[in-house]
Amino acid sequence: MKRLLIPLSATLILGLIYLIGWSSLLTISSVTVETTDPKNVVLIESELASSGLTLEVGEPLARINTRAIERSLKDQPWIGEVNLERDWIGGAVRLFVRERIPRFLVEETLPVSGGSMGSIESGERFMTDDGTLFELPGDLAAEYQELPRVEIRSERSRDRGSAAELFAAINEKFPTQRVIVTSISTFITESRVPLATNRNLEGSSDSERLVRVSWGGFEEIPAKVLVVEELMKLKANREVSTIDVSNPRLPIVSR
Repeated sequence: MKRLLIPLSATLILGLIYLIGWSSLLTISSVTVETTDPKNVVLIESELASSGLTLEVGEPLARINTRAIERSLKDQPWIGEVNLERDWIGGAVRLFVRERIPRFLVEETLPVSGGSMGSIESGERFMTDDGTLFELPGDLAAEYQELPRVEIRSERSRDRGSAAELFAAINEKFPTQRVIVTSISTFITESRVPLATNRNLEGSSDSERLVRVSWGGFEEIPAKVLVVEELMKLKANREVSTIDVSNPRLPIVSR
């Protein structure tokens, strides 16, 4: 009896392997790629094709290399999360991709290593709200050239996150075009600040001014914002071009 069971078990196992891996009963019936931005579906499909990982209707579900697909896409700096799901009954395959959302266009100017004088500039990169740096494909990068700029002169990675937090804290009141992170981890912004104005001037181009604000370190930002607001309520400051609130108790303005 045992002799009969062994070949029978082997036959069942081989049949199951064939059913899962080669039979037309468990094949892909449809493929859906879901992304944060639908325009990126073509880029993702192109990346899979170049890696030999195309998902085709009619292929066996079991032969989908899930790990290879997820690894290939995650190797792209602009892709954050990837998840592939298979419906073994209906045959549907759904690929979920979450791209990194660029919030800032980054310009890096870092000191040359080895203590020598001078600096180096990196290529064009983008940054998320949490300070993550990444590159975008050329066609996609062209769509984000109008983003606020972050100029990084510091080698401390946490300063990138602080720059994004500073932007979030001030941009509603002071629309900001550029955030500069200095080599000593202080912050400067180029922001449009409201000016002291009469009623007949409200809404005119003279109701705000582009001002360079030195914030110092990333502390007491709410207090520093209030100081800038109070300074700009003074008509004597309508022509200022720079404000230094590194020490909010001793602010400095200059034309």
